[in-house]
Amino acid sequence: MDSHHEKTPKVMIVDDQLGVRMLLEETFKSEDCCVLTAQDGLKALELLEKEQPAAIFIDYKMPTMNGLEVAKKIKEKGYKCKIVLMTAYGEIANLNHAEVNDYLIKPFDIQKARDILHSIL
Repeated sequence: MDSHHEKTPKVMIVDDQLGVRMLLEETFKSEDCCVLTAQDGLKALELLEKEQPAAIFIDYKMPTMNGLEVAKKIKEKGYKCKIVLMTAYGEIANLNHAEVNDYLIKPFDIQKARDILHSIL
């Protein structure tokens, strides 16, 4: 970590699949991040009011609110966090890129997740 980071960066993972949340949580903790998780967009937005993560990894396909809708709400509320959308490769072409800083293609490779984390933090 750069010396100008006095505190551990916070990263939020939003995915309706527990396995994905656990995998990314372990990965990012091993990169010295403080990790928050949410199983859906509503929970993520709730958490955002209390916490200020530097980055949020959001699954595109989720019940109630998809990842892009969550990203839009985050931007509308004026949060400055970086947003990474986790999605299947084929879905990217149809997505609006304005709200998103990067993509993590599913099924993803952990090293790629780490690389994206480092590039946005």
